[in-house]
Amino acid sequence: MRIALYDANVLYPSTLRDVLIRAGIAQLVVPRWTDQILDETFRNLKDFPSAALEPHAISAWHPDVFLQDLCRENLVALVRIVREIAAAWRRDADTAAVLKSLGVEAPDTADKISQALG
Repeated sequence: MRIALYDANVLYPSTLRDVLIRAGIAQLVVPRWTDQILDETFRNLKDFPSAALEPHAISAWHPDVFLQDLCRENLVALVRIVREIAAAWRRDADTAAVLKSLGVEAPDTADKISQALG
């Protein structure tokens, strides 16, 4: 199973965080983070130069690219996750509201899941 180190930028936006944490609960990935990551506030892939990551066999992915990769492997599970989030939000929330929020940080993933929902 893929291990994913979640940086602060994916833990801060609530919908993105919810999708990624639920992906871990659904055992699509094994999520990891550190206390230092929890203290960070800004997203910047430049903070993770390839030269520093390669010796550890780690690569930095934009959240949208990462979730699209998960969609290719587990689209049904991600659709279920979006439905669960909508159900958890409030009575008048629906999957469209979840996807609109997710689309701020992961627009291509939100589009892919929207298409799968029909």
